[in-house]
Amino acid sequence: MQITPVTTQIFRGQTQVQTQTKRVEISNPFLFNLDSSQKQMKRHDNIFRLTVSTLALAAVAGTLFKLRMRNIVPESIVEIADKKKGLNKIKFPNAAVFLKKKLLYPIKAALEGDEKYIYGDKLKSGLILTSENPADAQKVISAITEHAREIGILCNEMPPNLKKNGRIKWVYKAIDDAKKHYEESNGEYTIINIGNISNLANLKISKVKFTKVEEKLGEINKQTYPGVIWIGWTNEWNSLPYFYNNAPILITKLVD
Repeated sequence: MQITPVTTQIFRGQTQVQTQTKRVEISNPFLFNLDSSQKQMKRHDNIFRLTVSTLALAAVAGTLFKLRMRNIVPESIVEIADKKKGLNKIKFPNAAVFLKKKLLYPIKAALEGDEKYIYGDKLKSGLILTSENPADAQKVISAITEHAREIGILCNEMPPNLKKNGRIKWVYKAIDDAKKHYEESNGEYTIINIGNISNLANLKISKVKFTKVEEKLGEINKQTYPGVIWIGWTNEWNSLPYFYNNAPILITKLVD
């Protein structure tokens, strides 16, 4: 005996019988058509489930993205209690807040393992501080170095009274030492204070040829020189070479 499989779906079988006057529809137990209303209900149910699943996945992805973008290191990590040290002592309070947030915090957050600063573009490889007053610019750059040391960032500061060739050699060595330290320490950054960048090369907005030290500073980034952050200042703000704008360098004017 042959057993035919059955289904729990609702089926409707119909055929037509010709009578003398008109066709008569009668039920036929052997000819079945799937009820179109049931097919439609099943299709709508599948679409609903797919929509709900998609929305749920989108919500989870959105939550994960927000968590990834949120600072995992508190911004207070760059604050120091002593008001007579670092950026706390300068007479430019707005500049102090800006430099803590845009320069020191990304470095410290990267040191603490925040990936968006380690791999993202928020961590700059250089800072050029411009000011019409050379004394103010020099004091602020020195204050950045002092502040960085207070929060545990390694710093290397150019010695005074070096001649031009000596300054250039020092910059090259400091860059190489910072890169080496990054590799040997498994990810520690070094801030290199190069002082007045006008003492390294003549500044000009547009140049036919750049000096080697200018090209070196412009080439520094996370890939070529990981772990190297250089800072400098100049009062020749209107002569700053344009090519620095294309490098990962934070350029800001000292105003308050």
